[in-house]
Amino acid sequence: MSTFGWDLPPGVRVSDIPGNRPEDQAAEAFYENMYAQFPEGMGEHWKSAIAGWAWEQMGKAYDAGYHQGRMDGDQAAIFNAGG
Repeated sequence: MSTFGWDLPPGVRVSDIPGNRPEDQAAEAFYENMYAQFPEGMGEHWKSAIAGWAWEQMGKAYDAGYHQGRMDGDQAAIFNAGG
């Protein structure tokens, strides 16, 4: 048994479990902080709408960064191949 109180299969880290990645923890902290900034009495509908918009924007930023990284890698491969 591990120090965490459960057994993980060989090669599996705690961060491999959905919700335990550093990105998941950062997103959770972001939303907790965002909700703490909302004024008291703000309707749940508005909070939900703002949180949904933020989630959509983070997804777009992630996709853009992923595709940019992929293009950079492709360009580096072409350069390294002498093309």
